[in-house]
Amino acid sequence: MIKLYTNGGLGDAVMSLAKIHAKYSSKEIKDIKLTHIRGRQDKLNEVIREFYDSQGIQNQIVSIPKVYFNNEADKSDIKDLGTFLGMGWSEKNSDGDPDSWEINPFPKINTKSVTFSEEPPTHKPYILLHPSSGSHKNMKWFDEDELGNFLKKYPDTIITGSSEFSSFISLVGFRNNYYNKTSITELINIISSVDIIIATEGFVPYIGAMLKKKVYCLSENMPAIIERKHPAWDFHLINGLEDVDRGRDLKNNKK
Repeated sequence: MIKLYTNGGLGDAVMSLAKIHAKYSSKEIKDIKLTHIRGRQDKLNEVIREFYDSQGIQNQIVSIPKVYFNNEADKSDIKDLGTFLGMGWSEKNSDGDPDSWEINPFPKINTKSVTFSEEPPTHKPYILLHPSSGSHKNMKWFDEDELGNFLKKYPDTIITGSSEFSSFISLVGFRNNYYNKTSITELINIISSVDIIIATEGFVPYIGAMLKKKVYCLSENMPAIIERKHPAWDFHLINGLEDVDRGRDLKNNKK
């Protein structure tokens, strides 16, 4: 058995998956046991577990209070979990975390194609808008007025996301609205089926880039973006939805 461990949230999980695919063969991946350490116990634990399950990674999610990591003596217990993966795109990880190796920027990700609304048809290019991410203490989101204006111009937009703490009135009534309506596996399948992704920083832009999609990511939480953004990705930073609207990528989808 190959024992590995990592930590953090869902965005960190997909970066760790890309680390696995950079070093281990398909046969070796079947023999991996991955421990994902989190600093708290919440609903995201089950989402992370489902993500790893969908990708054929044996896993366990362990919640350990963050104060644990401030005790150097306690860190000796972690050695039993194997090699640290981490979430940096290069061999470097976050300050204080061990180094590992560069990710595979385009790992093999298990997906199934999705058919979007056909009556009336959803026009290409398929645009996915993921307007929020993060926990209630670290939420990232697009301005709601800007969001409403964008969706009026591009009503075929496929909308995803999940949050207990944000409720976008501007999303109501759009036929490709999957906000708070998908599992993580269903979300991955939707991402794999679109052409362009517009999202706040987190799981969606990173896995979208790994699936060779054109990604526009809101320039919030820049330290995390710098740490995770691989130079081979088609990954662009924006200050808001108007930055995307000025480009030509969406022209065929416009109302």
